Amino acid sequence: SAVLSGGDAAKILELWKEGRFDILVTEDIYEEYHSVLVRDKFSLPLSLIKIVLDEFKNHAIWIKQDSRLEVIKEDPLKRKKKGKRGKKKKVKP
Repeated sequence: SAVLSGGDAAKILELWKEGRFDILVTEDIYEEYHSVLVRDKFSLPLSLIKIVLDEFKNHAIWIKQDSRLEVIKEDPLKRKKKGKRGKKKKVKP
């Protein structure tokens, strides 16, 4: 979605179109691009969505995804530190 609002993401795509570097795409990434572009909040015409997706389909380097990565949403070390800080000492009356 950042690409649609311009800025750095748009500049990166322009550099890619100029052949300065390659973009690697998996089927999952392509599907994610599609699901973002068709969101109502962007109100993009289907013709524009097709052009954008065709650019990726025809010019990106497609790679096969052999495995999935496990995403860690929180740093386990931070969790341990929080746990130590969050423990209260029992005080005897």
